[in-house]
Amino acid sequence: QLKSYIRKNMDVLKFFITKSLTKNAKQIESFISLERYLAEDQIPLRFHGWPISPDIALEMAGIFRHEKIDYVIEFGSGTSTILFGKFFSKSLGSTQEKRVLSFDHEKKYLQATRAAVSEHELDDYIDLSYAPITTLELNGSQRSYYDCKQQISDFSKRIAGQSSHILILVDGPPGNLGKQSRAPALEVVLTELSGHHLMFVVDDYNRDEEKEMVNDWMNFLTTHGLKYELEEVDLDKGGALLRVN
Repeated sequence: QLKSYIRKNMDVLKFFITKSLTKNAKQIESFISLERYLAEDQIPLRFHGWPISPDIALEMAGIFRHEKIDYVIEFGSGTSTILFGKFFSKSLGSTQEKRVLSFDHEKKYLQATRAAVSEHELDDYIDLSYAPITTLELNGSQRSYYDCKQQISDFSKRIAGQSSHILILVDGPPGNLGKQSRAPALEVVLTELSGHHLMFVVDDYNRDEEKEMVNDWMNFLTTHGLKYELEEVDLDKGGALLRVN
């Protein structure tokens, strides 16, 4: 019986070790691929301790390479901010306007991101905003979210008359602010930018809360007669792309 017990538990242990190694190998592979994509850059990107992981970063690099992206809105700054700046730098060369609109409610992270943006010489591409968590009136109810409505309204006026392709990375605020803390992103963006082609990128899609959020988004879009397409992405923590219009 003891031998049987040990054998059984060894099989379970092997399974979890193999699964863990496979995940780590995928992340390392994604990181190396991303570094190759940005091979001419000499300042290394730091993924540890900041929210975005190499596999979703590589996924977004593929989006920029194969699809038309004119602007980015991101909720939560960090390594992703630098990546977006680099993607635009590679595709556009020089630019006459800010291409990335980034919000963060944590001043220390915002300051760290601002320093990294300057270090990588990407100031021309990125507009960083301090957006403390506030109460917004959305769809007849009050929700806690970034204080960003004015900046998005100003951005909407800036690109008025265009039919732009906008990628929205929904990677904040953190879940400890309440259930579905990221859910307001859809309505906040649609209020000002519903006439454009939007792509919402959701990380951590393996979590039930994120799946519920995206499902609520699709119900909202259906109710308001907006066309959408959902694509699930095979990432370590799961990912989803929700295209609107």
